[in-house]
Amino acid sequence: MIDEARQAGQLVVAHLDLPDHDGDTGSTAAPREPLNAEHVYRVVREGLTNARKHAPGALVTVNVRREGGDTVVTVTNPIEETESVLPGTGAGLSGLVERIATVGGVAEHEVVDRGGNTHEFRLSARVPLR
Repeated sequence: MIDEARQAGQLVVAHLDLPDHDGDTGSTAAPREPLNAEHVYRVVREGLTNARKHAPGALVTVNVRREGGDTVVTVTNPIEETESVLPGTGAGLSGLVERIATVGGVAEHEVVDRGGNTHEFRLSARVPLR
């Protein structure tokens, strides 16, 4: 999905710190897919979609890491002063928060003041691996 976003012209930096089959992080080996992998996928997809809609051309940073029994996902992008090219209703974010809660996780979104009149949109989620 990240490669597809890049091929479509979106600027994406991804940091994927997932354990390999032996539990070591930082490996290039393919990680085992957790049972809630679809939920992690949906968080990343929603973050990329929101950035494309509300901050076209902006750099999007995707971080995915395992922390204990959870996968922690954070997707951020700077917020531009221009209006969204494709206005949204926020239904995607609301639905995502509800969906993550159904598996015992937490999803949040916020605008972070980065100082100097710059802001960042941050979508974060903690999804249990079970």
